[in-house]
Amino acid sequence: MEPKKLTPRPAPSEMNVLVADDQLAMRDLLKTILRTLRVSNIDIAGDGVQAVDRFRQKRHDMVFLDIEMPELNGFSALRQIRIIEPDAFIVMVSAHSSVDNVKKSLELGAKGFVVKPYTSIKIADMLKKYREAGA
Repeated sequence: MEPKKLTPRPAPSEMNVLVADDQLAMRDLLKTILRTLRVSNIDIAGDGVQAVDRFRQKRHDMVFLDIEMPELNGFSALRQIRIIEPDAFIVMVSAHSSVDNVKKSLELGAKGFVVKPYTSIKIADMLKKYREAGA
């Protein structure tokens, strides 16, 4: 029996990334960091409803979801995106790094958790984790 072959993950320059955060400053900061890491295909959502809609339209390689957003919070958006694509690579982000937030994120299927404000190192770690998950 042959081992299951994993699909190679795209390089950062070929990735489609969705950033969902209701705070413009946080969206811009993450977008800037992603661009310095050579990610050029970045979509933006200002709330959870927009995030789910944009993911449904494009099926992004990676999604950064803020937990506290209007209309539909990050946990609810995570659940809906995982219905659309059960293996979606979703990273939850929050200014509140409580153990409960991290635990709930991982239990719901998030692949990572990043505390705001973002740093290039943490975002680079998530990109690396994404690439290694497909290797």
